[in-house]
Amino acid sequence: MGARSYIKRKASEIKTAAVGMKDAVVAVVRVPGEKLGDYIVNNSQLQNTTSASRENNLTDAIHAATGHNTSITTQSVEESAKLDSVVYKLGGLEAEMKAMEMRMSGISKITPIMGADGKTQVGFTAVDNNGNKTTVTSKKNDKGQVESLTTDLGNGRVEKISAVYSQNGKLMDALVVDKGNGNFEVAIRGTKTGADWDKNRRVGMTAPDAKDGAQHHSGYEVRASELAPAIEKLMPKEVQTVKFSGHSLGGAVAQVLAVKTKEKHPEYKIETVTFGSPHVGNKAFAERIQRATDGNNVRVVTANDPIPSSLAGDYVHAVKPVILAGEHIFSGATTYSTGKGLHFNTSAVDTLVNGTKTNHGMGNYRIQVQSAAVVEKAAMESAVTKALQTSLSSGVALAANSAGAAIAAGVSVAGQKVQRSI
Repeated sequence: MGARSYIKRKASEIKTAAVGMKDAVVAVVRVPGEKLGDYIVNNSQLQNTTSASRENNLTDAIHAATGHNTSITTQSVEESAKLDSVVYKLGGLEAEMKAMEMRMSGISKITPIMGADGKTQVGFTAVDNNGNKTTVTSKKNDKGQVESLTTDLGNGRVEKISAVYSQNGKLMDALVVDKGNGNFEVAIRGTKTGADWDKNRRVGMTAPDAKDGAQHHSGYEVRASELAPAIEKLMPKEVQTVKFSGHSLGGAVAQVLAVKTKEKHPEYKIETVTFGSPHVGNKAFAERIQRATDGNNVRVVTANDPIPSSLAGDYVHAVKPVILAGEHIFSGATTYSTGKGLHFNTSAVDTLVNGTKTNHGMGNYRIQVQSAAVVEKAAMESAVTKALQTSLSSGVALAANSAGAAIAAGVSVAGQKVQRSI
């Protein structure tokens, strides 16, 4: 059954679901176009905020949402947003290689690297104005698809991005990035196929090991179990940190994989950054996610996105969200009504049923995260400049005061000497 028909069939049930919010705001990030003062998001799910609740940047919002218990930064979230956008690309890593070449072409001299046939491009070398050299090469699988891109940064560090393709070979299901320093990032694709929707609809919970009462979504368990072996093959033994990220279905699966990986490799540091993720499991499983990540679990959602509030009953989220509300970003705690079956945010489902664009798409998430990152960087640079100016002014004043004091002391000493000599 297609997504639209499934939602329409549920519409009468969905529209009876009451969705509310309390303890709405702990941090707000201003991005371009924001009007100062209180506001209400168009779907009325989010309540007014006060100027006292405002913070300066996305990092503050991340820390507020996670109880200041995370090492994940704005840059880390931005990197995940970029990678989670790439995993949706048609054409796989070949398309990404061309995009990388295009991004570098404006600042570097590009030299194509040709394959054995002399006709097929398998990579490129870029040399910028400072003489820094970057070489990107690709490797294909037996189906002719680019399965990995290796980037030699010319400083002794080599990064590699590898694709996990679907069984029919048409879509990337995941990307694994080896940063060459013991750190890895795994991005999981969200819903695109009928098989994906089938997994989404398996809302009954499963408990594979029956420990501590933890249960989670059976469809996400199936998806995670399918991907885990292929992902593990792409990670060598020298692993320090693994960050799992994903959008929508991919975000839910990322959290299941985080738990599985930590239980198998307790020595790894595990992080998660998700975008528009639905609920994954019950309270006990949510606690497992938090233990697995040691609080390094950032959940980003947009206002008017129905997916993060799609499941009710015993389903709970592991952590408070950082919410991108149009031109506003804040972190807050959301509570939803309980009930049987599948419940969506009412106004958001109306937009889905009527075919109106919602805020769930990964492209929308990436744009808003990047906007916040740009504003944060500008604010930080401005703060540094202001601090430097203040420091210089204070230094001049301090120097003047010191000189004045020294002169006064000298005059006093000289006077005393004169007096003694008389």
